[in-house]
Amino acid sequence: MKMQNLRYRITYLVTLLFMILAAIFYRQPLLTILILLLLILPILSIFSIRYLSEKIVFRMEQPVEQITSGHPVSFRLHLDNPTILPALNL
Repeated sequence: MKMQNLRYRITYLVTLLFMILAAIFYRQPLLTILILLLLILPILSIFSIRYLSEKIVFRMEQPVEQITSGHPVSFRLHLDNPTILPALNL
């Protein structure tokens, strides 16, 4: 992990912590819940990407059997997503 990325993550967490403390101090319960969601959503997205990257299968095939010179080469890309999550649903 690069040091610059680590610094951005620490800044993100510290900023959210101060926002939570300010929301609790000024008695804003809805704002506190929304800020807590900002803490939870990056973690959920990282775990879902890790899970999906193992399950999704890409296949590339050539629709035309013979290619003559002077014609563009075309390929067809297939994506198989056996999970219930609709990421990259093509």
